Amino acid sequence: MNEAQAGWVAASGGVPPPLHELLQQLPAFFGLYRGPGHHIEFSTSTRLTLLDTRGQVGIPLREACPQLGGPGWHEAWDRVFATGEALHLREASARARTADEEFFFNLSLLPRRDAQGKVEGVLAFAVDVTELVRTRRAAWTTAAWRTERLQAMTAALSEALTPAQVVEVAAREGAIAMGALTGLVVVPAGAALDVFERAAAHGFAPGELEGWQRFEVSATCPLTDVTRTREPCALGSWTECMARYPRLAQLSRERTLAAWASVPLVSGGRVFGSLGLGF
Repeated sequence: MNEAQAGWVAASGGVPPPLHELLQQLPAFFGLYRGPGHHIEFSTSTRLTLLDTRGQVGIPLREACPQLGGPGWHEAWDRVFATGEALHLREASARARTADEEFFFNLSLLPRRDAQGKVEGVLAFAVDVTELVRTRRAAWTTAAWRTERLQAMTAALSEALTPAQVVEVAAREGAIAMGALTGLVVVPAGAALDVFERAAAHGFAPGELEGWQRFEVSATCPLTDVTRTREPCALGSWTECMARYPRLAQLSRERTLAAWASVPLVSGGRVFGSLGLGF
């Protein structure tokens, strides 16, 4: 296949030719997959190497994209096909190979249904937001930008109607306001409040937090420590992080983290959780 042809590929009878041209002009990645094996029916070209199927129409996604072998990526397609529920990731970050340039993208995986409503495949849509993230990180050094982001977080919190929405805002807007790569909120759970449960996360790949769904309050972890001390905890180097909290090593499989901070979340004098930020 020559360079002119490699811009898009589609299975025979899959997507009408006029739609091919329209989709190819989108400043985003678009892919169609069929069946539990996620056989490729259509894909646009992309600089997001993690999602690049290189025109392998009819090939199962796992075979066409071994670079998606990181924690949870292939399983994300499996989950959408099996449950029929959409999955949306904001500012996900990953590299196909360690030496690759790091890209950031918003990814949506949506179920495709037949005329009877049965899930027959998955639709993937990804937008490259690398420049947006880099610009924001550069702008974070200015006090005016930090003030603007904190005001945006305050506004978002005021609009949150449920506890779930509150912690989602804390994880997402808190990370963005502080210039962090990742954000993670955990809250006490269980009748005796003796375990912590992951309530919201931002910036992680699917499956990257498998070991952080539930863990004991007594676990040696900055997320639990700050709820006991009610004081923020900042670890300025990853060497220090590993020395004090080996459990945090699970968070660095898909990215290079240099520092970590945890902040207790307090309302009405009561600690209701903690926010962890990876830098």
